[in-house]
Amino acid sequence: MKRPRWAWILSVLFHPLWVPWLMLFVVLHFYASSFFLWSKQLPALLLRLSAICWLLLPAVLLFLFKQARIIKTWEMEQARERRLPLLCLLAVYILSAWAMHFWELDARLQALPAGVALGLLLAFLLNELSKISLHTLALGGATAFFAALAYHTHRTAWLFPLIASIWASGWVYAARLELDAHSHMQLMGGYGTGMVAMWATYCYTACGL
Repeated sequence: MKRPRWAWILSVLFHPLWVPWLMLFVVLHFYASSFFLWSKQLPALLLRLSAICWLLLPAVLLFLFKQARIIKTWEMEQARERRLPLLCLLAVYILSAWAMHFWELDARLQALPAGVALGLLLAFLLNELSKISLHTLALGGATAFFAALAYHTHRTAWLFPLIASIWASGWVYAARLELDAHSHMQLMGGYGTGMVAMWATYCYTACGL
């Protein structure tokens, strides 16, 4: 059966590896003035470092896992195929959150990798029970992150990325269904897990709750 091109394109554009970096790009490129940054060169540096750690390194690891047959397909359809990739991504984002804390960056920025790390931890723990969607996990985290920023700062400017993340979530949800990659429960489970993880982390990190 031929895959619908639109669904495949959306799945690639909003791949779970891309979404956290896209969130950071939006924050630092369009809203850098909203955060306490101790250098004007810091946004560009953070984007470069995060591209290496969040995009390049995981992509290389997945390629190596595929070559070593740790994963059979890029979709990682079996629960056992997801274990090692999830643990590696979890380690990357824990170290990223620690580095941001060590550099004393704005607590709201620290919430981003910390929230992703918590979402990945929950996905790893739930992996044996259900193959929740990592696509909707990432977009649920994005929606919660921008919603938390809009609520916390009372700035309407954050409504633009919030609406965009909600719009993307709906289309990706439909795309994953069209590709028969997940059930409704797996898609909703991923989205809910991502939202809860990111909202809880933001409240703890940025609001001190």
